[in-house]
Amino acid sequence: MTITFKNQQPLAAIIVHGRTQNTGGATRDVLEFQFPGDTNYDTLRGIYSDPESTLAIAQEWEETVANKEGIDEQKFCRNLHLNYIIPIELSLKAIGGSQRYVMSLGQLTPAERMQREQQKKIDSLTARIAALESR
Repeated sequence: MTITFKNQQPLAAIIVHGRTQNTGGATRDVLEFQFPGDTNYDTLRGIYSDPESTLAIAQEWEETVANKEGIDEQKFCRNLHLNYIIPIELSLKAIGGSQRYVMSLGQLTPAERMQREQQKKIDSLTARIAALESR
C-alpha cells in the first residue's frame, strides 16, 4: 500500500485503520497509519508536525477480486482522505512481531473547517485593508 501526503514522496504503509475518537474536545474521525520500522523517522515527523502536508492524503493499493466467472483479478484501488490535520500519535511500537511506526491523525470537524475558511477570508480582507492604508 502506498500513502502520499500533500507535496510529499509516496511512502510504503503496512495498513491504515479508521476509527472515531474523542480528542481535542470533539468526536472526530481518526486515521491510523502503520509504517515499517525502517521508514525514515524525520520524514514522518515532518509530515506529522505540518498540518498543510496532511490536508490531502492519497491511499493506493491493489487487491484481488473474483470476477463474474469466479476468476481472480487484480484491481487497483484509491482513496483520498481530506482534512486530517490534527496530530494525535507518532510512535514506534512492536506490533505483530515487528517494529512499526504508528501515526494517527484526526480530521477537522465541519465546524472547524468552516472556521478555517472564515479565518482565511478575514486574513485576506485584513491584508487588503493594510495595503490600502499604506498608500
